[in-house]
Amino acid sequence: MTPLVLITTCKKNFKKIEAIESTWANILKKNNIPYLYVTSDLIPSVPTLRLENFVESYEQLSLKTYYMLTSLKETTFSHFIKLDDDTYFDYDKLETCVFNYDYVGKFNEIEESKFIHFYKVAPLFRKPKSKALSSYAEGGFYILSKKAANIIINNDINCFKNTPFNYKGEDVIVGEILAKNTSINKLDLNDYISKKINMDITKNGASFHPVNPVVMELLYRGDNLSDKIQILLENSEKNDYNKRDIFLKKYEQSFNTCATR
Repeated sequence: MTPLVLITTCKKNFKKIEAIESTWANILKKNNIPYLYVTSDLIPSVPTLRLENFVESYEQLSLKTYYMLTSLKETTFSHFIKLDDDTYFDYDKLETCVFNYDYVGKFNEIEESKFIHFYKVAPLFRKPKSKALSSYAEGGFYILSKKAANIIINNDINCFKNTPFNYKGEDVIVGEILAKNTSINKLDLNDYISKKINMDITKNGASFHPVNPVVMELLYRGDNLSDKIQILLENSEKNDYNKRDIFLKKYEQSFNTCATR
């Protein structure tokens, strides 16, 4: 089994790239695990998979994933470990059994999440969203087998293009596509301590999302999972999800007020 780690990023997030390079990228190098930063931007100082046919856009991250997997169609890697650039990932904590599965990650409960991405998308895309059609692995970290990747890219490209009137998160689209194929074996690595500190955390502390670049340095120095959890608790004000929740609370109040007029 030979996995390839893929970190979606862009040049404006170079501080996050620097944080990764000085922390958990060293764990990958120690284990001889290849990794690439996936972007349409030119970032010459790190290993990159450059997508020349993609224009960086948060609203079109699902399309970015489609182009990423399509460009790797002819490679011999058995699995792709997909990560956001604000994820802390520790390959040493990943059990080898995960590579017996096609789709691995922290699976989300299917909840009504009409406003979930509104703090990141452009105002034009801030329209109520429909409920996800299936459970899905959170986008900060998930693993796809080559089989699962091929199933995804064999869909029409239009399935991955978001519009202001039809927007879904990248992770939701991937999960819904794979849910249609009954031969896909899934493994849920959810660590339910996630709810306590409002983060996406996978089993054994293999991944934490989202993580501020400064906190990433602190996590790298933490000896065990309990140490890392304490670090995250002490630095919770830097957690991007807290910013999201403040935004969403205000937005939902505004939306509900408008709806009652």
